[in-house]
Amino acid sequence: MHKLVKATIAAAAGIALLSGGAGTFAMWNQSANVSVSSIQSGSLSLTPSSTAGAWYNAAGQKIDIATYRIVPGDTISFKQDLTISGTGTNLAAELSWNALQSTSQIAGATAELSVTGAGLTKKSDTVYTVAVTNGTISTTANATVTLKFDANATGGQNSTAAFSNIAFTLAQVAKA
Repeated sequence: MHKLVKATIAAAAGIALLSGGAGTFAMWNQSANVSVSSIQSGSLSLTPSSTAGAWYNAAGQKIDIATYRIVPGDTISFKQDLTISGTGTNLAAELSWNALQSTSQIAGATAELSVTGAGLTKKSDTVYTVAVTNGTISTTANATVTLKFDANATGGQNSTAAFSNIAFTLAQVAKA
């Protein structure tokens, strides 16, 4: 019987080892950490210059719009500079603005908005593409609102032309 007990103990030990103890069914594995670093996003910025916009007459002289009184045939302009900057490896951007709205009661008054600046290309009446060089944008947009008053207009004395704010937007667009 002594042999039977030894055989039973040996069989139990063999089963225990084979079922996952410290035996031969162990799976091999290895692990390693890989450094992937961090990802940095780019930027896009549009800010009015620190110098406030100003009004000018047709001769280019600065005027005080609070005291200036237009007459038929006048042309006046409001000028404001905007600083455009941005970075991004695949950056593409457009500058746009809302259409100029007027509650003008002055007969024959028309308004036009134009933008000039290095790296700005007109895409439509209210959209300009912004040039990106080596993933960087750095330019100044010179925005001008020009108001023209018809020389042949006969109405509108002592009237007011009020204009809504112009909202400029600098937006990233899909790179072509």
